[in-house]
Amino acid sequence: MNRLDAFQFLAQDTWYRRLYEQLSARDRVDCREFIAANDHLDADNFELAVNRWFIDKPKPKAWTVMAELVSTAGSKAKRSQQ
Repeated sequence: MNRLDAFQFLAQDTWYRRLYEQLSARDRVDCREFIAANDHLDADNFELAVNRWFIDKPKPKAWTVMAELVSTAGSKAKRSQQ
């Protein structure tokens, strides 16, 4: 499972579905674009990129939820590859 698949999976996950539903359509697109742009990074550097995602630009309303879901997608993809 890659990170994009893992992010999509969160929409059906019992726990994360509630968070996923809080995102607007634009927020979901931004998350997918971020994942696609940083998918070449290893797990540690991907997490670092997530932590720096909104450091120097305006934060969207749901930025904490976005960061949580993208980070979770990265860790779920990592676990599925082990």
